[in-house]
Amino acid sequence: MAEQANPTNAASKKIRQLSEDEKIHIKEAFDLLDTDKDGFIDYYEMKAATRALGLEAKKAQILSIMRTYDPPHGNKIGYEDFYYIISDKMAKRNPLDELKYAFTLFTADTNSNKISLKNLQEVNQRTGSGLTDDEMQSMIEEFDTDLDGLIDEAEFMEIMTKSENWA
Repeated sequence: MAEQANPTNAASKKIRQLSEDEKIHIKEAFDLLDTDKDGFIDYYEMKAATRALGLEAKKAQILSIMRTYDPPHGNKIGYEDFYYIISDKMAKRNPLDELKYAFTLFTADTNSNKISLKNLQEVNQRTGSGLTDDEMQSMIEEFDTDLDGLIDEAEFMEIMTKSENWA
């Protein structure tokens, strides 16, 4: 007989180690999306949470999770089950895929597949990083190996995977 998930005992399941920041982000996502503060999230909230945490999940996958982990609550799941599911998915992520996804966040609003000074300015403004235009231009110049004034995906990957940066 195949072993089934025990949705009522998620806390006792072995969860892979995540950074403290990742744990905090999981809790924040759950709390933010539990809009009625009943301690459970529904399908739509689960879908929004996976996206907010940088995870992609198809409708069928989320519906399956909802049915598997908390059928007694009308296809809602509590925090312990949510944490178990999300932390496991986060632990299994491929770091290079994550970097490619991060690259797309810089270029999402453009037709170009390259990061420009304007892209950096928009991210700087959204995140409140406080970088000056000169600092951002210097970043581009330092890492722009093909000298086109932009950072393409290969250059971005090189920046992010250099051993001194990848720690």
